[in-house]
Amino acid sequence: MGDPQGVRKQECGRHHNQRMSQWSFGRLRDLLEYKLKRHGITLEKIEERGTSGTCPICGKYTKQTGRIYRCGNRECGFSGAHRDVIGATGILDLAVNGQFTPGRRLPEMVSYSRPVVLVPMRSHKKKAA
Repeated sequence: MGDPQGVRKQECGRHHNQRMSQWSFGRLRDLLEYKLKRHGITLEKIEERGTSGTCPICGKYTKQTGRIYRCGNRECGFSGAHRDVIGATGILDLAVNGQFTPGRRLPEMVSYSRPVVLVPMRSHKKKAA
């Protein structure tokens, strides 16, 4: 799990600072640790610096500006994956290998879970009088 302390301490304007101060990251971490402990898994903090800017193919760091990753290495030219996917695989790579490994595999498909209502809606049929 990445450690957002550096992000939370940046001065980024009044509204952003307010959102960061209200972010209950510690609560999320505690719940995740609790759930993982039940399965015998420990949660490890990983320094996330450079994870969303390091190319998964060639390993070169390039400062990113958009949401879609684009490698700055002319020989590599990798692009097309969302920067958050690159960052998540970078954190995994650091946790498993201790460094960024060139040629790491990315997930073939990324799906986002959205919250759904589990209680069925009541039927609005009118009763016959």
